[in-house]
Amino acid sequence: MTTHTRRLAVATLGTIALTLSTTTAGADGPAESQHRLNYTMSLQAVGGGVDCDPTTPSRCIVSFQNVKTYTGELTGTSYGSGTAALGSGGLYHAVVIERFSGSVSGCGEGTLIIRVADDFDPATGEAIGSWTIVADAGTGDLAHASGGSVNGSASDEPVAMIRC
Repeated sequence: MTTHTRRLAVATLGTIALTLSTTTAGADGPAESQHRLNYTMSLQAVGGGVDCDPTTPSRCIVSFQNVKTYTGELTGTSYGSGTAALGSGGLYHAVVIERFSGSVSGCGEGTLIIRVADDFDPATGEAIGSWTIVADAGTGDLAHASGGSVNGSASDEPVAMIRC
């Protein structure tokens, strides 16, 4: 292989690698793009209860259901259901699954399935955690969305990075 042919091959492979790393186009769809979204969220509790282990009554799990309303570059509502357990440090450790319906700026409209992991301090009302979109579980324009929250404190301005 001549030096010129080798350089041409390296340049071609480099261009292909760069193209593949900056777009993730499927054979049937457009390339994904990443969007940084600012939003606000309000929460309304709509159900729940406490279940305790009959053999060890101090070992309890709290269940809850809520409806969240999102406004801003993430607009819509979600219904979530989750469980939490009180840790030795006084924080509740929770996991939630939400079904979001609405629109995502730069992506369009549809539904998303969201996984949430939070630590909640009942003394201060502060929740710290993160959420992640379950990839390829949405519908409509959001059918192949992925990504999630960027910062974890409820006192921070909510920001998400979403690919669609």
